Amino acid sequence: MPLSIAQLLSRMVSKRPGDRPYWDEVLNVLSQPSGVSATKNPTVTAAVEAAVARKEHEKRKELELLAQRDKRQTQLDLYRYSWASLLAELTRS
Repeated sequence: MPLSIAQLLSRMVSKRPGDRPYWDEVLNVLSQPSGVSATKNPTVTAAVEAAVARKEHEKRKELELLAQRDKRQTQLDLYRYSWASLLAELTRS
């Protein structure tokens, strides 16, 4: 077993939650070529791929929400500008 995997497993079973690695670190270690043996474990590979796909899906959703919020903010800014221009025009008359 590679040393990086052994160290990762040791940290994963740590009593203190603060000493345990985050999923990003786990995925990073498991996705490194030196971190896995030449004969890949299909279960581990599938778990890593599923976790990466889930992370990408979450990021995609987050980006979509940000884009929608930005679009709405742009619309509101345009409405405010139009309202201010109309108000200024009416007060000049």
